[in-house]
Amino acid sequence: MDIEDDSESLSGSTNTKMVAERFITKISDDSTVLDIGCGFGTVTEALMNRQHRAKVCAIDVSESCVQVMRGKKERHEWSNVECLVADAQALPFPEDSFDVVISNLLIQNVTHPRDVVTEAYRVLKRGGQFILSFWTHSGLAEIGADMMERLIGDRGSMYGHIHTIEKARELLLDGGFINISDDRVEDSMYLTDWNDEMMEWSLMIFAPSVSQWKDHLAIRFITDMKKKMQHIKRENVAIKMEAIIITATK
Repeated sequence: MDIEDDSESLSGSTNTKMVAERFITKISDDSTVLDIGCGFGTVTEALMNRQHRAKVCAIDVSESCVQVMRGKKERHEWSNVECLVADAQALPFPEDSFDVVISNLLIQNVTHPRDVVTEAYRVLKRGGQFILSFWTHSGLAEIGADMMERLIGDRGSMYGHIHTIEKARELLLDGGFINISDDRVEDSMYLTDWNDEMMEWSLMIFAPSVSQWKDHLAIRFITDMKKKMQHIKRENVAIKMEAIIITATK
């Protein structure tokens, strides 16, 4: 299946969308917004679905994700959305370009989170807002960690660099941000609306750990995780999720 042809099903899980809905309440209609690590466009799409008039630039380092976003832009005629391939750790924009920079569930997975914060600060206008989110608990990550422990005796690092409010606050303060506030989002996730592409995509969170394994162990892990996720979907099992949304001002 072509990823572009099935892009409407790749808008993110119910939980990702729920976090996105919290994001858009913080964005005014006259804002210029940079959506970094946009993925398949969960936040941008949520904005557009509300006929939001903010001008949005959605970027991702993944060409395939940006292809999906461009397809949505064309199909829905989003005249106020621009889609670019770009790295959040080295943004191709001048200083003081945006009113709002948003980072939905990205910061914990990048190689250099400090660079993301530095770049967000640089491209924000004075008084602009950086709104970011990250998982503090992911039931899916815990399942993967349990499986890793059984295979290699090590749970790995499923939450990446940033997974506590304290770490995020420290990073933002070091980056020059002020007026830092946080909001907790808790819910249960179900895989009933996930197709095969979404399951494949979700397995990418394990890549940093699994890529260092011997091939036969990596294949065993991926195969077992797919079977486990199919079982969870079939039995409609609830997966606990918890995210933090942090807002900071330049």
